Parts: sequence; C-alpha cells; structure tokens
Amino acid sequence: MEFVLELIGELLTNEIVLSGLSLILLTLIGVVIRKYSWSKHIANLAISAYEYAEEQGVLQELKGYEKFSPFMSNFIDQYKTKYGKLPTASAKGKAVKVMEQLVEKEPGKPSAA
Repeated sequence: MEFVLELIGELLTNEIVLSGLSLILLTLIGVVIRKYSWSKHIANLAISAYEYAEEQGVLQELKGYEKFSPFMSNFIDQYKTKYGKLPTASAKGKAVKVMEQLVEKEPGKPSAA
C-alpha cells in the first residue's frame, strides 16, 4: 500500500502528468461552459417563441395545444436567424421543455407540488 501511495505522489508531482491533468480539467470546464451557454440561448429563444405563440393565441383565438404550431415555427425561425441552420432535435426538445415549464407557471394552473 505504501508503494502505491508513493507512486501516486510521484505521478502528481511530475510536470508532464500535471500538464495533462490541467489540460483535461480545462477541457471539461470548457465543455460545461459551452453546454450552459447553449442551453441558455435555447431557453431565451424558447421564451421569446412562447410569448409570440401567446400573442398569436389571442389574435387567432387559439387555445391550448393549438398554440404549439406558432411556437415551434417562431422558434425555428429565430434559431435559423441566429445560427444560420435549422435546429437539431435536441434544441427543439429543450425548447419544448422550456415551453412546458412556462405553461405550468401560467396563472390558474394548479401546481404540481
């Protein structure tokens, strides 16, 4: 057991090993930041699309699920404008989750607690 602890100690003081660990750590931090940033952008687009769908619901007298079509159309248009391509299935799924959370917060909705 003592040998293993000495080996670990030597590895952790080796410059090459420390450089490699630093690179791995920085890469992981970058991935987390990129994922959070992407999620935040998708959520903002979804909120905007939700507000648009609510406006269209009032103007066109749409109820409930009928507002999904204007929501998704607006989300796709915004995404395409911002990123220059169509949203992935993952981006659409994230947008739908945000929309569902917003629907749950609507006045008059019973809480799921």
